[in-house]
Amino acid sequence: MDQIKDVVKKVLRRCAQQKEECGAGDIEEEIKKILTKDEQKHIKFNYFRKGILGLGADCSSWLYHASLQRERWLAQLREKREGLEDIRLRLE
Repeated sequence: MDQIKDVVKKVLRRCAQQKEECGAGDIEEEIKKILTKDEQKHIKFNYFRKGILGLGADCSSWLYHASLQRERWLAQLREKREGLEDIRLRLE
């Protein structure tokens, strides 16, 4: 049982390290600043890799809303973060 705990701790530590290395934690905080309270309830951060920010919406109406706001969000995030190329949206 202790071996499983050790493996889980190592995996979680490595995930946190990778998140820190790619700057995902920073961009996740920036997203929270630009989204409204309602948007934060329905739109979640998924990943940030190779300049692509992935966001997920919990239903199709919020996915549509996010697609309408995508360009505005992209412009706001680019002001604060270099290397952001695109925002990808998906239904979760």
